[in-house]
Amino acid sequence: MTSALPARLMAESLRAVTGEALVDTVSRLGAVQMDPVQVVAPAHLWTLSLRRGPTTNPDLDAALEAGEVLEGYTHARCLLAAADGAALVQRWRERRSRNGARAYGVTDEMRAVMARIEKEPGLAARELLSERRVQGWWEPADRRTAKATTIALDLLWMEGRLVVCGRGPEGKRYDLLARRHPDLDAMIEHLPENDARQAALRHTARSWKVYRPAWAAAGFGRGAPAERRRWQGWLMETGEVHAERLGDRDVLVHRTLPHDVEPFVGTCLLAPLDNLLWSRARLESLFGFSYRWEVYTPGERRRIGPYNMPVLWQGAFWGQADPQMVNGRLSVRWHPDTGRRVPDAVRAAGREASKLARAIRGAPAAGRIRSSRPQAEAVPGPAPR
Repeated sequence: MTSALPARLMAESLRAVTGEALVDTVSRLGAVQMDPVQVVAPAHLWTLSLRRGPTTNPDLDAALEAGEVLEGYTHARCLLAAADGAALVQRWRERRSRNGARAYGVTDEMRAVMARIEKEPGLAARELLSERRVQGWWEPADRRTAKATTIALDLLWMEGRLVVCGRGPEGKRYDLLARRHPDLDAMIEHLPENDARQAALRHTARSWKVYRPAWAAAGFGRGAPAERRRWQGWLMETGEVHAERLGDRDVLVHRTLPHDVEPFVGTCLLAPLDNLLWSRARLESLFGFSYRWEVYTPGERRRIGPYNMPVLWQGAFWGQADPQMVNGRLSVRWHPDTGRRVPDAVRAAGREASKLARAIRGAPAAGRIRSSRPQAEAVPGPAPR
Protein backbone atom coordinates (compact mmCIF):
# COMPACT_ATOMS: atom_id res chain seq x y z
CA MET A 1 0.00 0.00 0.00
CA THR A 2 1.11 3.58 -0.60
CA SER A 3 -0.10 7.00 0.49
CA ALA A 4 2.20 9.02 -1.83
CA LEU A 5 0.03 11.41 -3.81
CA PRO A 6 1.45 10.72 -7.33
CA ALA A 7 1.14 6.97 -6.80
CA ARG A 8 -2.42 7.32 -5.53
CA LEU A 9 -3.46 9.34 -8.57
CA MET A 10 -1.85 6.89 -11.00
CA ALA A 11 -3.35 3.85 -9.27
CA GLU A 12 -6.86 5.30 -9.19
CA SER A 13 -6.72 6.68 -12.73
CA LEU A 14 -5.45 3.43 -14.26
CA ARG A 15 -7.64 1.09 -12.21
CA ALA A 16 -8.83 -1.58 -14.62
CA VAL A 17 -12.29 -3.15 -14.50
CA THR A 18 -12.38 -5.58 -17.40
CA GLY A 19 -15.75 -5.71 -19.13
CA GLU A 20 -17.08 -2.65 -17.29
CA ALA A 21 -19.92 -0.85 -19.05
CA LEU A 22 -18.55 2.01 -21.15
CA VAL A 23 -20.73 4.57 -19.37
CA ASP A 24 -19.47 3.37 -15.98
CA THR A 25 -15.83 3.79 -17.02
CA VAL A 26 -16.55 7.29 -18.30
CA SER A 27 -18.43 8.11 -15.08
CA ARG A 28 -15.65 7.06 -12.72
CA LEU A 29 -13.05 8.92 -14.79
CA GLY A 30 -15.31 11.98 -14.92
CA ALA A 31 -14.42 12.77 -18.51
CA VAL A 32 -12.45 11.28 -21.39
CA GLN A 33 -10.76 13.74 -23.76
CA MET A 34 -11.49 13.09 -27.44
CA ASP A 35 -9.55 13.53 -30.67
CA PRO A 36 -10.22 12.14 -34.17
CA VAL A 37 -6.57 11.40 -35.09
CA GLN A 38 -6.17 7.68 -35.85
CA VAL A 39 -2.47 7.13 -36.53
CA VAL A 40 -2.65 4.16 -34.14
CA ALA A 41 -6.17 4.41 -32.70
CA PRO A 42 -8.37 7.31 -31.52
CA ALA A 43 -6.97 8.61 -28.22
CA HIS A 44 -10.30 8.38 -26.38
CA LEU A 45 -10.77 4.74 -27.36
CA TRP A 46 -7.25 3.92 -26.16
CA THR A 47 -7.90 5.67 -22.84
CA LEU A 48 -11.07 3.63 -22.34
CA SER A 49 -9.47 0.38 -23.51
CA LEU A 50 -6.71 0.56 -20.90
CA ARG A 51 -9.40 0.67 -18.18
CA ARG A 52 -12.12 -1.69 -19.45
CA GLY A 53 -10.69 -3.73 -22.31
CA PRO A 54 -10.82 -3.16 -26.08
CA THR A 55 -13.30 -0.42 -26.93
CA THR A 56 -14.33 0.20 -30.53
CA ASN A 57 -16.15 2.89 -32.46
CA PRO A 58 -19.30 0.72 -32.58
CA ASP A 59 -19.16 0.48 -28.76
CA LEU A 60 -19.05 4.26 -28.49
CA ASP A 61 -21.72 4.64 -31.16
CA ALA A 62 -24.06 2.36 -29.19
CA ALA A 63 -23.53 4.31 -25.95
CA LEU A 64 -24.19 7.62 -27.74
CA GLU A 65 -27.28 6.25 -29.48
CA ALA A 66 -28.62 4.96 -26.14
CA GLY A 67 -28.12 8.39 -24.57
CA GLU A 68 -25.82 6.96 -21.87
CA VAL A 69 -22.94 9.30 -22.72
CA LEU A 70 -22.62 12.61 -24.49
CA GLU A 71 -19.91 14.78 -25.94
CA GLY A 72 -19.34 18.15 -24.31
CA TYR A 73 -16.71 20.84 -23.95
CA THR A 74 -15.09 21.01 -20.50
CA HIS A 75 -11.36 21.80 -20.64
CA ALA A 76 -11.49 20.33 -24.17
CA ARG A 77 -13.86 18.16 -26.19
CA CYS A 78 -14.66 15.29 -23.84
CA LEU A 79 -16.93 12.32 -23.40
CA LEU A 80 -19.10 12.51 -20.25
CA ALA A 81 -21.73 10.32 -18.69
CA ALA A 82 -25.15 11.77 -19.51
CA ALA A 83 -25.86 11.75 -15.78
CA ASP A 84 -23.14 14.42 -15.43
CA GLY A 85 -24.68 16.61 -18.13
CA ALA A 86 -25.60 19.39 -15.69
CA ALA A 87 -21.87 20.18 -15.58
CA LEU A 88 -22.17 21.48 -19.17
CA VAL A 89 -25.04 23.92 -18.59
CA GLN A 90 -22.84 26.85 -17.60
CA ARG A 91 -20.60 26.35 -20.65
CA TRP A 92 -23.62 26.13 -22.96
CA ARG A 93 -24.96 29.42 -21.56
CA GLU A 94 -21.60 31.14 -22.01
CA ARG A 95 -21.41 30.02 -25.62
CA ARG A 96 -24.92 31.23 -26.40
CA SER A 97 -24.15 34.64 -24.91
CA ARG A 98 -21.23 35.11 -27.33
CA ASN A 99 -23.51 34.99 -30.41
CA GLY A 100 -21.08 32.99 -32.54
CA ALA A 101 -23.54 32.94 -35.45
CA ARG A 102 -23.05 36.67 -35.96
CA ALA A 103 -19.30 36.55 -35.32
CA TYR A 104 -18.70 33.93 -38.02
CA GLY A 105 -21.48 35.00 -40.35
CA VAL A 106 -23.29 31.66 -40.32
CA THR A 107 -26.72 32.63 -38.99
CA ASP A 108 -28.52 31.30 -42.07
CA GLU A 109 -26.62 28.01 -41.98
CA MET A 110 -27.40 27.49 -38.29
CA ARG A 111 -31.11 28.02 -38.92
CA ALA A 112 -31.07 25.67 -41.91
CA VAL A 113 -29.21 22.94 -40.00
CA MET A 114 -31.61 23.14 -37.05
CA ALA A 115 -34.62 22.97 -39.37
CA ARG A 116 -33.32 19.88 -41.19
CA ILE A 117 -32.34 17.99 -38.03
CA GLU A 118 -35.69 18.80 -36.45
CA LYS A 119 -37.32 16.93 -39.34
CA GLU A 120 -34.59 14.29 -39.83
CA PRO A 121 -32.96 13.26 -36.53
CA GLY A 122 -29.59 11.54 -36.70
CA LEU A 123 -28.30 13.23 -39.86
CA ALA A 124 -24.58 12.82 -40.51
CA ALA A 125 -22.42 15.92 -40.84
CA ARG A 126 -21.62 15.18 -44.49
CA GLU A 127 -25.35 15.25 -45.29
CA LEU A 128 -25.53 18.84 -44.06
CA LEU A 129 -22.52 20.37 -45.79
CA SER A 130 -22.75 23.37 -48.09
CA GLU A 131 -20.11 24.85 -50.35
CA ARG A 132 -20.00 28.39 -48.92
CA ARG A 133 -16.67 29.10 -47.24
CA VAL A 134 -16.00 31.26 -44.19
CA GLN A 135 -13.02 31.94 -41.98
CA GLY A 136 -12.50 29.23 -39.36
CA TRP A 137 -11.33 30.17 -35.87
CA TRP A 138 -8.07 28.32 -36.57
CA GLU A 139 -7.30 30.34 -39.71
CA PRO A 140 -5.47 33.65 -40.27
CA ALA A 141 -7.55 36.65 -41.32
CA ASP A 142 -6.74 36.25 -45.03
CA ARG A 143 -8.02 32.69 -45.34
CA ARG A 144 -11.54 31.33 -45.78
CA THR A 145 -11.41 27.57 -46.22
CA ALA A 146 -13.91 26.34 -43.60
CA LYS A 147 -17.35 25.30 -44.83
CA ALA A 148 -20.02 27.48 -43.30
CA THR A 149 -22.07 24.44 -42.26
CA THR A 150 -19.05 22.94 -40.45
CA ILE A 151 -18.78 26.09 -38.34
CA ALA A 152 -22.55 26.12 -37.84
CA LEU A 153 -22.56 22.53 -36.57
CA ASP A 154 -19.68 23.23 -34.16
CA LEU A 155 -21.41 26.32 -32.80
CA LEU A 156 -24.75 24.55 -32.37
CA TRP A 157 -22.99 21.71 -30.53
CA MET A 158 -21.00 24.06 -28.29
CA GLU A 159 -24.17 26.03 -27.49
CA GLY A 160 -25.98 22.87 -26.41
CA ARG A 161 -28.58 23.00 -29.17
CA LEU A 162 -27.34 19.84 -30.90
CA VAL A 163 -25.75 16.68 -29.51
CA VAL A 164 -23.69 14.00 -31.20
CA CYS A 165 -25.99 10.97 -31.18
CA GLY A 166 -23.67 8.57 -32.98
CA ARG A 167 -20.30 8.07 -34.65
CA GLY A 168 -20.22 5.71 -37.60
CA PRO A 169 -18.32 5.26 -40.86
CA GLU A 170 -20.13 8.31 -42.22
CA GLY A 171 -18.88 10.48 -39.34
CA LYS A 172 -20.70 12.21 -36.50
CA ARG A 173 -24.49 12.16 -36.45
CA TYR A 174 -26.51 14.92 -34.81
CA ASP A 175 -29.84 15.34 -33.09
CA LEU A 176 -31.55 18.04 -31.03
CA LEU A 177 -30.55 18.22 -27.36
CA ALA A 178 -34.22 18.84 -26.58
CA ARG A 179 -35.17 15.53 -28.16
CA ARG A 180 -32.33 13.35 -26.83
CA HIS A 181 -31.91 14.89 -23.37
CA PRO A 182 -34.98 17.05 -22.61
CA ASP A 183 -34.01 17.32 -18.93
CA LEU A 184 -30.69 18.94 -19.85
CA ASP A 185 -32.38 21.22 -22.36
CA ALA A 186 -34.73 22.42 -19.62
CA MET A 187 -31.77 23.09 -17.31
CA ILE A 188 -30.33 25.62 -19.75
CA GLU A 189 -33.41 27.77 -19.19
CA HIS A 190 -34.30 27.01 -15.60
CA LEU A 191 -31.27 25.83 -13.57
CA PRO A 192 -30.27 28.63 -11.15
CA GLU A 193 -26.93 30.22 -12.00
CA ASN A 194 -25.29 29.15 -8.75
CA ASP A 195 -26.43 25.55 -9.24
CA ALA A 196 -25.03 25.48 -12.77
CA ARG A 197 -21.68 26.85 -11.59
CA GLN A 198 -21.53 24.39 -8.71
CA ALA A 199 -22.28 21.43 -10.99
CA ALA A 200 -19.43 22.45 -13.31
CA LEU A 201 -17.02 22.95 -10.40
CA ARG A 202 -17.83 19.61 -8.79
CA HIS A 203 -17.43 17.77 -12.07
CA THR A 204 -14.12 19.44 -12.91
CA ALA A 205 -12.68 18.67 -9.48
CA ARG A 206 -13.81 15.03 -9.70
CA SER A 207 -12.40 14.62 -13.21
CA TRP A 208 -8.97 16.08 -12.36
CA LYS A 209 -8.79 14.51 -8.85
CA VAL A 210 -5.47 16.26 -8.10
CA TYR A 211 -4.93 19.80 -9.33
CA ARG A 212 -3.97 23.39 -8.77
CA PRO A 213 -6.48 25.89 -10.14
CA ALA A 214 -3.92 27.12 -12.69
CA TRP A 215 -3.51 23.61 -14.11
CA ALA A 216 -7.24 23.08 -14.59
CA ALA A 217 -8.20 26.69 -15.36
CA ALA A 218 -9.89 25.84 -18.66
CA GLY A 219 -12.20 23.45 -16.90
CA PHE A 220 -13.43 25.98 -14.34
CA GLY A 221 -14.92 28.40 -16.84
CA ARG A 222 -14.52 32.15 -17.12
CA GLY A 223 -14.29 34.63 -14.30
CA ALA A 224 -12.00 37.04 -12.50
CA PRO A 225 -9.20 35.55 -10.32
CA ALA A 226 -10.95 36.69 -7.14
CA GLU A 227 -14.15 34.95 -8.19
CA ARG A 228 -12.25 31.77 -8.99
CA ARG A 229 -10.59 31.83 -5.57
CA ARG A 230 -13.99 32.24 -3.96
CA TRP A 231 -15.34 29.20 -5.74
CA GLN A 232 -12.28 27.12 -4.88
CA GLY A 233 -12.90 28.11 -1.26
CA TRP A 234 -16.47 26.89 -1.63
CA LEU A 235 -15.25 23.50 -2.90
CA MET A 236 -13.06 23.18 0.20
CA GLU A 237 -15.82 24.28 2.57
CA THR A 238 -18.21 21.67 1.18
CA GLY A 239 -15.61 18.91 1.50
CA GLU A 240 -15.41 18.24 -2.23
CA VAL A 241 -11.65 18.86 -2.13
CA HIS A 242 -8.97 19.25 0.51
CA ALA A 243 -5.40 20.51 0.42
CA GLU A 244 -2.35 18.24 0.51
CA ARG A 245 1.30 19.18 0.30
CA LEU A 246 3.22 18.52 -2.90
CA GLY A 247 6.80 19.73 -2.73
CA ASP A 248 6.76 23.28 -1.41
CA ARG A 249 3.16 24.03 -2.38
CA ASP A 250 -0.34 22.69 -1.76
CA VAL A 251 -2.51 20.95 -4.30
CA LEU A 252 -6.24 20.27 -4.13
CA VAL A 253 -7.32 16.63 -3.91
CA HIS A 254 -10.83 15.35 -4.60
CA ARG A 255 -12.58 13.44 -1.85
CA THR A 256 -12.94 10.31 -4.02
CA LEU A 257 -9.18 9.75 -4.32
CA PRO A 258 -8.30 6.94 -1.88
CA HIS A 259 -5.64 7.69 0.71
CA ASP A 260 -4.06 4.23 0.75
CA VAL A 261 -3.97 2.22 -2.46
CA GLU A 262 -2.14 -0.65 -4.05
CA PRO A 263 0.30 1.11 -6.39
CA PHE A 264 0.08 0.60 -10.12
CA VAL A 265 3.18 -1.39 -11.14
CA GLY A 266 2.23 -2.26 -14.71
CA THR A 267 3.90 -1.46 -18.01
CA CYS A 268 1.89 0.08 -20.84
CA LEU A 269 1.64 2.80 -23.47
CA LEU A 270 -0.64 5.69 -22.52
CA ALA A 271 -2.91 7.46 -24.99
CA PRO A 272 -1.65 10.95 -25.90
CA LEU A 273 -4.70 12.52 -24.20
CA ASP A 274 -4.93 10.16 -21.23
CA ASN A 275 -6.41 11.71 -18.09
CA LEU A 276 -2.97 11.66 -16.43
CA LEU A 277 -1.63 13.92 -19.21
CA TRP A 278 -4.20 16.72 -19.28
CA SER A 279 -1.75 19.28 -17.86
CA ARG A 280 1.97 19.34 -18.63
CA ALA A 281 2.57 21.33 -15.45
CA ARG A 282 0.75 18.72 -13.35
CA LEU A 283 2.59 15.87 -15.06
CA GLU A 284 5.97 17.45 -14.34
CA SER A 285 5.08 18.40 -10.75
CA LEU A 286 3.70 14.98 -9.79
CA PHE A 287 5.83 12.61 -11.85
CA GLY A 288 8.89 14.56 -13.00
CA PHE A 289 8.02 13.71 -16.61
CA SER A 290 7.94 16.13 -19.55
CA TYR A 291 5.60 15.35 -22.45
CA ARG A 292 4.11 17.13 -25.43
CA TRP A 293 1.92 15.40 -28.01
CA GLU A 294 3.49 16.20 -31.37
CA VAL A 295 0.68 15.33 -33.76
CA TYR A 296 -0.11 19.03 -34.31
CA THR A 297 3.56 20.08 -34.22
CA PRO A 298 5.14 20.90 -37.62
CA GLY A 299 7.30 18.01 -38.80
CA GLU A 300 10.62 19.86 -38.57
CA ARG A 301 9.97 20.69 -34.90
CA ARG A 302 9.05 17.18 -33.75
CA ARG A 303 11.45 15.47 -31.38
CA ILE A 304 9.80 12.04 -31.26
CA GLY A 305 7.06 11.48 -33.84
CA PRO A 306 3.49 12.41 -34.79
CA TYR A 307 1.76 9.99 -32.39
CA ASN A 308 4.28 9.88 -29.55
CA MET A 309 2.91 7.99 -26.54
CA PRO A 310 4.27 8.04 -22.97
CA VAL A 311 5.50 4.67 -21.71
CA LEU A 312 4.99 3.45 -18.15
CA TRP A 313 7.42 0.80 -16.92
CA GLN A 314 6.69 -0.84 -13.57
CA GLY A 315 4.48 2.07 -12.60
CA ALA A 316 6.91 4.86 -13.49
CA PHE A 317 7.30 7.04 -16.57
CA TRP A 318 10.15 5.47 -18.57
CA GLY A 319 10.14 7.42 -21.84
CA GLN A 320 8.14 7.61 -25.03
CA ALA A 321 7.14 5.43 -27.95
CA ASP A 322 6.91 6.54 -31.56
CA PRO A 323 4.36 4.07 -32.98
CA GLN A 324 3.11 3.81 -36.55
CA MET A 325 0.82 1.34 -38.27
CA VAL A 326 2.70 -0.27 -41.19
CA ASN A 327 0.81 -2.80 -43.30
CA GLY A 328 -1.54 -3.54 -40.43
CA ARG A 329 1.25 -3.97 -37.88
CA LEU A 330 2.45 -1.62 -35.17
CA SER A 331 6.04 -0.48 -35.68
CA VAL A 332 7.56 1.22 -32.63
CA ARG A 333 10.70 3.25 -32.06
CA TRP A 334 11.54 3.57 -28.39
CA HIS A 335 12.84 6.78 -26.78
CA PRO A 336 14.05 6.17 -23.20
CA ASP A 337 14.38 9.31 -21.13
CA THR A 338 17.94 8.59 -20.05
CA GLY A 339 19.37 6.49 -22.89
CA ARG A 340 18.99 3.16 -21.08
CA ARG A 341 18.33 -0.14 -22.83
CA VAL A 342 14.74 -1.08 -23.60
CA PRO A 343 13.52 -3.50 -20.87
CA ASP A 344 11.88 -6.74 -21.94
CA ALA A 345 8.68 -5.62 -20.19
CA VAL A 346 8.54 -2.50 -22.38
CA ARG A 347 8.96 -4.55 -25.55
CA ALA A 348 6.21 -6.87 -24.30
CA ALA A 349 3.99 -3.83 -23.69
CA GLY A 350 4.62 -2.84 -27.30
CA ARG A 351 3.40 -6.23 -28.48
CA GLU A 352 0.30 -5.88 -26.31
CA ALA A 353 -0.23 -2.38 -27.72
CA SER A 354 -0.16 -3.82 -31.24
CA LYS A 355 -2.89 -6.31 -30.29
CA LEU A 356 -4.91 -3.58 -28.61
CA ALA A 357 -4.64 -1.23 -31.60
CA ARG A 358 -5.98 -3.95 -33.89
CA ALA A 359 -8.77 -4.81 -31.45
CA ILE A 360 -9.82 -1.15 -31.26
CA ARG A 361 -9.84 -0.97 -35.04
CA GLY A 362 -11.83 -4.20 -35.22
CA ALA A 363 -9.09 -6.01 -37.15
CA PRO A 364 -7.95 -9.62 -36.63
CA ALA A 365 -4.71 -10.36 -34.80
CA ALA A 366 -1.52 -10.00 -36.84
CA GLY A 367 2.09 -11.02 -36.56
CA ARG A 368 4.74 -9.77 -34.17
CA ILE A 369 5.49 -6.13 -33.51
CA ARG A 370 8.48 -4.60 -35.27
CA SER A 371 10.60 -2.62 -32.85
CA SER A 372 13.69 -0.45 -33.07
CA ARG A 373 15.70 2.00 -31.06
CA PRO A 374 15.73 5.63 -32.24
CA GLN A 375 18.50 6.57 -34.65
CA ALA A 376 18.95 9.91 -32.92
CA GLU A 377 20.14 10.42 -29.36
CA ALA A 378 17.67 9.48 -26.65
CA VAL A 379 15.40 12.33 -25.65
CA PRO A 380 16.86 14.04 -22.55
CA GLY A 381 14.75 14.17 -19.42
CA PRO A 382 14.58 13.30 -15.77
CA ALA A 383 14.94 9.71 -14.66
CA PRO A 384 11.64 8.11 -13.63
CA ARG A 385 10.97 8.04 -9.95
